[in-house]
Amino acid sequence: MAFLNRFCTQYAGALAHFWNKYPALQYGLAFLIGICASFYLTYLLLAAFLFKRLTWIVVSLGYVYSLFLYPDPQLVDDVSGTGVFHIREIKRTHTSFGSLLVYRGMLLTFHTRYDTFHRLNCQIRMKSTQHRPLGTHDYLISNVCLHKEHPHFFTLKTEKNTTWTPLKAASFAEWRFRAKEKMRSWTHKRFQDRAVQHLITGLITGQKASRAQLSQFEQVGLSHLLVISGFHFAVLTGFLTFLLRSFVPRKLFVCIVMCWMSLYFLYIGETASTARAWIGIMTYLMGGLLDRQHSSLNTLGVSLLIGLASNPMIVLDLGFQLSFSATFGILLLYLPVEKWLCQLFPKRTLAVLKQLTLIDQCGSLLSAYLRKMLSLNLSVLSFTLPVVLFHFHRFTPLCLFYNLFFPPLFSLVIPSLILVFFLPFLLPIVESYTHLLLRLVIYAPKKLMFSLGCSSCPQAIACGVFFISFLWGVHLHFRHSTVVKSE
Repeated sequence: MAFLNRFCTQYAGALAHFWNKYPALQYGLAFLIGICASFYLTYLLLAAFLFKRLTWIVVSLGYVYSLFLYPDPQLVDDVSGTGVFHIREIKRTHTSFGSLLVYRGMLLTFHTRYDTFHRLNCQIRMKSTQHRPLGTHDYLISNVCLHKEHPHFFTLKTEKNTTWTPLKAASFAEWRFRAKEKMRSWTHKRFQDRAVQHLITGLITGQKASRAQLSQFEQVGLSHLLVISGFHFAVLTGFLTFLLRSFVPRKLFVCIVMCWMSLYFLYIGETASTARAWIGIMTYLMGGLLDRQHSSLNTLGVSLLIGLASNPMIVLDLGFQLSFSATFGILLLYLPVEKWLCQLFPKRTLAVLKQLTLIDQCGSLLSAYLRKMLSLNLSVLSFTLPVVLFHFHRFTPLCLFYNLFFPPLFSLVIPSLILVFFLPFLLPIVESYTHLLLRLVIYAPKKLMFSLGCSSCPQAIACGVFFISFLWGVHLHFRHSTVVKSE
């Protein structure tokens, strides 16, 4: 009993210190748990263990906010009616029946014979024709059928007698769609290899690669590289900073980078991962512009609050869950894990490196690289593994090996595409390099592509593992910060 009391006291102290240091993260997580509780009340148990009474106000706000904005209509069968549809995104998808256009957005109101529903996330699929509805307006759509795909997401099925009446102009969806179609056409003209075309098109437009290519990346645990997220925003920001900082005053190049990244976000479109990445980058750059010290975990909390306030439904998006979990794991565990791995891969100062032979210097650099990449992988895996097991029920150990070397190599593709626009003679080099990367994925060792998993992973178990990882991360983070202060 004494051990249990000491254990609880220790973790309570570490948690209190953690919240005092990162208040924005505390409120962001509280708002997140409140929204999740509007779908599954068991999340309130997490709030009971994590937060004090005052923070429960934020949990309650998240709970009420989600229920107020997105009440769940209890639809059992398809219903016909008339609705006002706001278009957020238009994208092209390829099926066995040919090319289709998918209109994603929100059904602001939907009137049936007996009921009226509000704010339903939905999509409409249709053939690509010259007389398709443009994504520049909201539309009053008559004679359509509402079908429930899964909780809080619907499909509108159009008929021959469906009418589209344009209302007010309210979206960048059409401009975004046409810009991406031009980029798709550019890549198909410039790159000859079909697999390279699919990959480059996905990176430039932010839309998914071909199903075969996506499956190949999933098998080696690299599918996150095909989804525009914080990784791509960070690479672009770093590349633009590298180009500008030597020629432009610091505050001016920060403003330029902020404008370019905002335009990039507007072009890619608002998805769960891109919204979190853009808000995080903007918060980071704004802190540099105002000469304010920033905390990465507090920045994550701010981006979480803004993202959830704009669209609480992103908590149901797999991209958001993986993106947030991975980022949270890196910010919370990377430094403690790297310090622990120093026992296997010791750090050497520059003065010590200069005294070593060339072979020993290369070995030390390789050791430092392995230490950093292993720290990154383990910190990400600690928080994404429960999410992966819950959704896919399996985990491929080969992904640990591929994530040691492939992401740094892949990150060179993104800035090289920018250079190709201005230096077209580099195009064959970029195509050959991208083709080589694809071969590394396609011809992954089949004998090592086994999976570990379970037939099912209940949500309660996944949340429990995530909760334990969080408490352990807080403990390690507290110990690491204490050691750094004492030094």
